[in-house]
Amino acid sequence: MRRNYQNYEESFSEEAFNAWVRYNGSLIHAYELPAISFNRPWTARLATQSHWESAGLMWSNFLRYRAGYRSTRTVGKEEFQGESINVVEDYDYPDSLTWDSTLEWTLGLARGQETYVRMEVQNVLDRVTLIRNQSTGDYYEPGRSYWFEVGYRF
Repeated sequence: MRRNYQNYEESFSEEAFNAWVRYNGSLIHAYELPAISFNRPWTARLATQSHWESAGLMWSNFLRYRAGYRSTRTVGKEEFQGESINVVEDYDYPDSLTWDSTLEWTLGLARGQETYVRMEVQNVLDRVTLIRNQSTGDYYEPGRSYWFEVGYRF
């Protein structure tokens, strides 16, 4: 028996297992769909970190490029033998580029203690990339987000 669960919440059901789907124009059972893989063929990463000790500044960047991948997606529904069935097609998911940047200012205090302020921006370019499509909806990589931190090291 083969299985192709799409998430951790799914469990085996005979009805879903034997359900009909239209895949790339052909009528097949759901269990005949190709296994879903979210693996990217390759990833490249680059990290930089610059320090300006006299000003107490540190600036770091993290860039990540991930190649696209081929999988399936649900594109709609159709009627077959009086029931609604999923229409599934192959789909090329796009490449993904993200850039995270952090700026930190540190103030040295007595006895090796210090206080700091850090501002982090994740996904600076705000690229919103589709990473999965299911009948329940589309899933995207997170958009731009900001983090602000004030701390004390001792």
